[in-house]
Formats: sequence, structure tokens, C-alpha cells
Amino acid sequence: AWIEDIFGLNLLDNESVVVNLTVRAPAFDYQNEDALGMTPINVEGGAPTLSGLIVEGGVAHAMALGDTEATVTDVELHGGLEIYFGAPTIEASRLLCGVRLEGDAVLRNNTIRGDGDCLIDPEWGYPAHMDVYVTQGASPTLSGNDISMGGGGIVIWEEAISPVLDANRIHGNDVGISLAQGPTPIITNNELVGNGTAILLMGGSGLGPNAVIAGNTVTGGTEGIHINAGRSELTDNTVSGVSNQGVIISGEAAPLLRANSLCPSGEALVVLDHPTPDSAASTEIGLVAPGD
Repeated sequence: AWIEDIFGLNLLDNESVVVNLTVRAPAFDYQNEDALGMTPINVEGGAPTLSGLIVEGGVAHAMALGDTEATVTDVELHGGLEIYFGAPTIEASRLLCGVRLEGDAVLRNNTIRGDGDCLIDPEWGYPAHMDVYVTQGASPTLSGNDISMGGGGIVIWEEAISPVLDANRIHGNDVGISLAQGPTPIITNNELVGNGTAILLMGGSGLGPNAVIAGNTVTGGTEGIHINAGRSELTDNTVSGVSNQGVIISGEAAPLLRANSLCPSGEALVVLDHPTPDSAASTEIGLVAPGD
């Protein structure tokens, strides 16, 4: 099917099963307003099943899932995936221009790349260069995904959301996981390889993330875990082979660190411009020596 209209496949409040469909859309140009509005596959409501679909052409949003419980398997998108509200499941797929999440989706065992120019940040109107962008009250689960090649790997910038990131491989990004503005994610058992900064916890609007970060392995890159805000708990994480610091604590951060193994090429732990902890915001450091 060659798509020249705004929707090629438009499923509204139904239980359809769609398999083995290829949609060829015009090549993407983010300065072309008509191309920005094009969504070859649009699903709203219902619980359809989509399998074996391919969207070619690199459009802004290859697929949009809105307020749906759709099941999406074995698809290949040469354009962004937009999820807003609802709780769809996306698995065993190749998402080659990033994902923007505003819902409680499950993304499992996918290949996610953020190297394309086709995932549009709607606020600023240009490519966001993020692999996965979680916002607007979303609490998705990402597990077993291979995520790479974006400026930001997984970006979580929103208050009062609780995404779960488990057993993902996140590599080759400027920042592997970045958190800001008060989310409360659970980040466990992920492998972060060769990112500029593996995990970055920042403030924003006077807030900081309160994350549970446990059992993750950081290898290579420049920085391990940089904590600039919030009261996160870091337990049983391993950082090795980064060229600079293993863990950096700065700003108003008040983390709790227990039984972490830090073996960077530079300093294991650096505390910068950190206020004297009080009883309400204490910093406990627990390290495991190599071989323990």
C-alpha cells in the first residue's frame, strides 16, 4: 500500500487482527508540514492485534496508539512510535526512530533506535533524538529491550510517574537513562554500555527524582551515575571501566547508596557542592571493594 493521505490504516474502537502489511509512505522531511501530520498507522481505542507490519519511508510518526489495549508484535517502523494513554503491548519489534510514551504501555524484547530524524518533539517541533521519551503521567514497563544510538537513551521528565525499567541493554547514547522533575521509577538489572553518562538524575521545577536503582551494570563510557537531585536509593550496582567518575553526588541530592561496586578508571566517588546532610536528607555511602 502506498500512503499519501494522513492515515493509511485507521482502526477505531475495534478488535481487528491485521497481519503482514507493508505501508510505504513518502520520505520524511521535518520542514514539510504535510509530512509532519502524516501517520500511516493510527489506532484509537479497542484492543486490536497487529503483527508483521512494516512502515517504510521515515515519516514523523509511523504508528500512533491512542487510549488502546492493542497488541503489537513483530513490526518494523521507519518512523516514530507515538503512544498516548491506554496500555498497549509492543514486543519483538524493530522501532527504528524512537518512541514517545504518554501511556502505561509494555515494551518488551524490542530493538529501539533513536538515530533517525523522524521522532518529533511536539513542543519544539523538531527531531528529539531520543530513543524513548516518557512523559505526561505515564508509567510504562520496559523490559528486555535493546536501546541505542540516541542523544538520550531513556528520558523520563515528568512528576509523579513510576515507570519500570528492567533488564534492558542501553548502549551508545550520550546519556543512557536521564531522570528529572520528580519521577519515581524502578530501574533494575539493566546493562548500560558505552554511554557518555550511564544514569543522570537531575532536578527541575524544584523537584528531583526518587528512584530505586538496583542491580544495574555500567561498563565503559565517561561517567557512571551522576546524582544532582532527589532522594534515590542505589543498591548492588556495578560501575567499571568508565573513564572518569563512578558516582557523582552534587547539588541538593540526598541519595542512599548501599553495597555498590565502583571500579572506574577515575575516582570511584565524587561529592561536589553538596550541603551538609540533615536528619531529613541524609547521605549514606556503601561501597563494595573489588572481589568482595
